[in-house]
Amino acid sequence: MAVEVKHKLHRADEVDHHIVRMERIRKYPPLETIEKRLVGAMAGGVVKPEARDYIHKAGFFALELTGENVSLVKPTVEFTPREW
Repeated sequence: MAVEVKHKLHRADEVDHHIVRMERIRKYPPLETIEKRLVGAMAGGVVKPEARDYIHKAGFFALELTGENVSLVKPTVEFTPREW
């Protein structure tokens, strides 16, 4: 799993940028990811609700930082994890 972590996760272009990054990882994979399924996630200390929906629609897991813990955000839209 490749995770993009932001302090504030508010904009769709941040999600789009992570999609590009995932495609690069698949095109030039690290040795430990060759021939393995790769999924992605985005994490943030502050995640706007509309950003959460966009994250899920893009096929990423959404994680929210809560103090010293990390919570998996339950999707409010139809969600199927995308594999690269």
